[in-house]
Amino acid sequence: MPVLKESKKRKELRKSLYQRLQVGEDVSTVIKDFRSVMSMEQQAFADYCGLSVSALRKIEQKQNN
Repeated sequence: MPVLKESKKRKELRKSLYQRLQVGEDVSTVIKDFRSVMSMEQQAFADYCGLSVSALRKIEQKQNN
């Protein structure tokens, strides 16, 4: 599993994600971008986040429930 080892990079990424959410950017877009930055497939990212792949897919596709 990819790990951002450099503390500064992690902090910058986290700050960027929070800022994007605060200005109203869609959660699904932010999640997809974060997964992309981490270079993770849906299964690996779902495991990393403690979600099922189905739940992650629904989030990324903006589906309710």
